[in-house]
Amino acid sequence: DAGLFFDIRRMKLSMRIKYRVFPLLLSLLLFFLFVSCASDRILPPESESTLESLSVPTEAPLSSGTEETVSQTTASCVTEAPEPELPALSFFLDDLSKNFCVITEYENEWIPGKDLGCFGVIPAIEVDGATSYADYWNRAYGLYPELLSYRIGYQLDYTVITTGEAGQREESHTMTIHSPKDTVGDFNQLLEIYLYDDVHQIPGQFYSHLLQEDIDGTTLITSIKLTGGASVARLSKVTLSAFLYAGDADFDAEGNYIGTHITVLPITKLS
Repeated sequence: DAGLFFDIRRMKLSMRIKYRVFPLLLSLLLFFLFVSCASDRILPPESESTLESLSVPTEAPLSSGTEETVSQTTASCVTEAPEPELPALSFFLDDLSKNFCVITEYENEWIPGKDLGCFGVIPAIEVDGATSYADYWNRAYGLYPELLSYRIGYQLDYTVITTGEAGQREESHTMTIHSPKDTVGDFNQLLEIYLYDDVHQIPGQFYSHLLQEDIDGTTLITSIKLTGGASVARLSKVTLSAFLYAGDADFDAEGNYIGTHITVLPITKLS
């Protein structure tokens, strides 16, 4: 009986120890869980609580070689919108014969009061049975809708012979032509310039060169006539270019054309 009594007391003591240890272990476990969770959620004191104010950490400086590699990689990933597909321009001699034979150079006499030539511009496309500028341009607008946002301009490069105390020398000049106001100046002593819109005309009716007040958003300057001025003999070189432009981005700060849609026609003096 005494042995049984001591066994029962040991069992009660063991149970009391277990009951006391278990809450302690449970409390320690909950404490560690709370500390672990809290370390993932609490922002440092210097951090802001809104998403908009969070900033990307600054990285350590890169070596020169690494910087170059990153720069090249970044540049290769940047893409620009491709230029719209546009037809090339072609020159032809506009002699009122409805003959649209393309020319790449031209030679004629340079005489005061006489035309060096009247040069038409058409898109370089095939148009069966074409008899007018409108046939070509209307067909081009159908094939290249982006063309509707572009206008035709001209560039005239010419060289003048001047005589001074040091003798004769040549001076080169470039002029850009958007409208009739660009065709009037001292250079008219060398060349007179006339512009025409050959598309927006009534078929069969006579029409004259454009005046500044004729220019509006629909005007298309499709031909240009060069006539010898009183001092045309002072010219030694003339080059005419036609180009397509959409806005100021196609010109540099001096107003010179920097686009890519340009066709050049050398005009030489017949000797």
